[in-house]
Amino acid sequence: MTGRCIRSAALALALLFASPAVAQQKAPAAVDPQAITAAKELLIALGSLKQFEVAINTMSQGMAQAFKQQAPAKGREIDEVMQLMAAKFNARKDEVLTFVAPLYAERFTLTELTEIGAFYKTPIGQKMIAIQPEILQRSMQIGIGWGQAIGQEVEAEARKELKKRGVDL
Repeated sequence: MTGRCIRSAALALALLFASPAVAQQKAPAAVDPQAITAAKELLIALGSLKQFEVAINTMSQGMAQAFKQQAPAKGREIDEVMQLMAAKFNARKDEVLTFVAPLYAERFTLTELTEIGAFYKTPIGQKMIAIQPEILQRSMQIGIGWGQAIGQEVEAEARKELKKRGVDL
C-alpha cells in the first residue's frame, strides 16, 4: 500500500470518526427512527461492517509496512501495535451504521428500505453482495486504465493545439 493510499484511507476514516457531534448534527430530526433501524439492517445485509473491517485491516497492514521501513528492527513491535489498533477500531464499526443509516433513511421510506433489505437477504441478493467487491475492483482497474489512456490523449492533443498557438511545451 502506498503512502498516498494509506493517507487516503486514514483521511476517509478520520472524516467518518473525527467528530461524532458533527455527524449527528447533519441527521435531520424528522427522520423516522424505524427507517433508521431498517437502514441499519440493510447496511448489515449489504456487508458494510465487513467492508469496514477490510478497510481498517488493509490500512493497518499498510501502515505497518510503512513504519517498518522507517524502523526495520522494530517489526515485531510494529505488528503488535497495528494489530491492537485494528482490533480497537474494528470494535467501533457499529458507529458506521449510526452515521450512515440516516442518509438512507432520508432518501428511502421505511417500506422501500424493508423491500431492499428483503431483496439482499434472498439468494440472488446474497450473490450480488458476494460478487460486487470483485466487480468493483475490476471496474476500478478498467477505469484507471481508461482514465490514463484518455489523459495521455488529452495531453497529446492539448500540446498539439498549444503548439499551433505558439505555446511550445
